[in-house]
Amino acid sequence: MTVVAGRACARYGYRVSFDIVLLRFDDGAAVAFDHNEAKRIVLAEKGVRETEAGVAEVTADGVADIHFGGPSPEIMFFVYAGSPTVTELVYELARVLQMVVFFPTSSDGGWGAAVIEEAAAEAMPDGSWSGWHDFADDFRPPDAALCPNVADLDAVLGGAYGEWEDWAHRRGE
Repeated sequence: MTVVAGRACARYGYRVSFDIVLLRFDDGAAVAFDHNEAKRIVLAEKGVRETEAGVAEVTADGVADIHFGGPSPEIMFFVYAGSPTVTELVYELARVLQMVVFFPTSSDGGWGAAVIEEAAAEAMPDGSWSGWHDFADDFRPPDAALCPNVADLDAVLGGAYGEWEDWAHRRGE
């Protein structure tokens, strides 16, 4: 465990990559986020550098690629080694931009969700939204876990990552 702002945080290893999707919703529809604000948040973090317009990488603490540019309403994290820096970035982006954090929970296509404030969960679309099929063909939107601080989000993401890592280990045996 490492410490983030006085709290213990899990460190994820290199065994599997882990995708995290952030989406902002308003009244049941995905909506654009402020790309300039996202860039400011991402590049303000120590150990993060922009590799091309709208794409950055975390290398000093953890390893992740972050895609936050272009016309897409989502921010994508491709996490290769989670860390306090990665978790803090996900948290800050979700908090400031009022986004829902989606993360895989199982190898069979299951996804979880987390929010920093309940308003973000309340703005999520119901099961009829056509965008859910981007997650999986028979996707059902999960109930979002409320994570009002970084430690709560780290616990949710760390638990899901641990399940992925266990699955990868079992496949490798």
